[in-house]
Formats: sequence, C-alpha cells, structure tokens
Amino acid sequence: MLKIADGCNNHCTYCLIPKIRGKYRSYPMEKLVAEAQALGDLSELILVAQDTTRYGEDLYGKNCFVELIRRLSALENIGSIRLLYCYPDVIGDELIEEIATNPKVVKYIDIPLQHSEDRVLKLMNRKGSRESYLALLHKLRARVPQIAVRSTFIAGFPTETEEEVSALGDFLREARLTNCGFFAYSREPDTTAYRLKGQIPSRIKQKRVRALYRIQEEISAAFLKQFVGKEVEVLCDGIDYDRKCFVGRTWWSAPDIDGKVYFHASEAEQGERYIVKITRADSYDLFGATEEYNESSQ
Repeated sequence: MLKIADGCNNHCTYCLIPKIRGKYRSYPMEKLVAEAQALGDLSELILVAQDTTRYGEDLYGKNCFVELIRRLSALENIGSIRLLYCYPDVIGDELIEEIATNPKVVKYIDIPLQHSEDRVLKLMNRKGSRESYLALLHKLRARVPQIAVRSTFIAGFPTETEEEVSALGDFLREARLTNCGFFAYSREPDTTAYRLKGQIPSRIKQKRVRALYRIQEEISAAFLKQFVGKEVEVLCDGIDYDRKCFVGRTWWSAPDIDGKVYFHASEAEQGERYIVKITRADSYDLFGATEEYNESSQ
C-alpha cells in the first residue's frame, strides 16, 4: 500500500481522526513517486489515505489525485493501481474518466457511504444524500460498466429508526454494490455524536448489522453465481494451508477486506496472475482450478 496523505478535513460527527491525526496533509508527489519506484516490481499498488480523493488540495492549491495516478501509472514497476477511500462528493468526471481509460487502474473503487438516508447523513455531517449516491453509482457504471464498487455503512447511529434501517436495506438492493462492510456505531468520547440523545442499545445495533449483512450476502451470492462455469483472472496471494490450495483475488476484490478465490493449480507464485475456471461459489468466495490442473487430474 502507498499512503498518499494523512489527516482529514471532513469532520464526520462520529469520527476522531481530525482530532487525532490533524488536518488533511498531502505528501509531496515526487516523494510518493520515488517511494513507489523503490518498492520494486508490484502486481498491484493500493492507494490509501483517510480521504484519497482530496489529494493535493492543501499542498498544491488544486486537486491532483488524477495527476498522481498518472504519474504512478507511468512507472514500469507498477502493474496496476487500486483506489481506496474515495469520498463520494469529490468523485468527479475527471477521476471517472481516468478509471475508465487508464489500463493500469483496476476497475474498482472504494466509496465509504456510511448510510443512505438523508436525515442520518446530515446528523453524521456527511455531504451526500440518497439521491446523489445513486446518481454517482449510475454515472460510474455508465462510463465503466464493469466497475466494482465497495462501500461501508454504519448501523445504529443515534436516533436511527427502524424505518431508516429498512430504507438502507432497500438502498442496498437498488445500489447492488459488489462488496460491503457493516459496522455498529461506536460511541467515541469527544465526538459530536457522543453527545447526541437517542443512543441505541448495543444489542439492537448488532441486530441491525446482522440484518444488513444478510441482505448484502444475497446480493453478493447472486453476483458470484454468474461466474460458475466461467474463467476469471486471479492474482495469486499465496497458499491457504488449511484448505490445501492456492488463494487469490479477482479485480473486484481488495486484499483482506473482500472475498477470495480458492483454486487448485499444479504450481502458482504469489504476485502472478492465473486463469481459473470457477466450479463453485458461495455468498463471499469463489472456488476453482486452472486448466492445466484440470487436465493433469484427468
């Protein structure tokens, strides 16, 4: 991973990062390019920050995220680039076009939405709305039809109603995001949300998280099922000794946070890509084998 900035200016009411890490500070572009070059040959470089999409605004007086992506893409040792923590209100046409046209940019984007309902988003001090989120997803998919979108959501924010949780579930069904993480609201001292009335009991928050995961599992299972019987390109991450097979990822999965592909092969090396025929899928992972392994097994 390459951390391109530190700190945050968003001041979400549930978050302590601005107080702990300070204001948003972009790292100099030349330093980042040199650091990426020094990493040696990489199959995938992952760009991270508390908010990657605001890169350069503080340091150069303008948004330079796309310029940074282009500079990093020009490095011969970088095979591909994956974008994480892209705030929805800063994802503009220039970035979408770069994702669509730059062959080194993985057709994947992580957009932390946190909720779908306008009242809750306002209490969170998030700048988006249900309508703007759906419009952004439509724009992304219109320009990059194969794009995988990952997001995170908070359940049980103070005063969140059962109707708003249900509406968030409906949003998930409409948005059909590729990957999602759900978290129970954590009441952090010294945050604005800590002082809000209407704090929700832990058992209810956990119940809401489980309900949202069940909805997303159905969406994910339907998405993965379409690949059964087909071949997909897999980046090998190593060996799963418990399952006695290799493990890797497709383009729609980031390491550690998204689903995996477990596959058999006569041999495979970490960081190399392989064509795997998928034989089975569950709600999170795919399972298969390379063609040469299938042939050798016959």
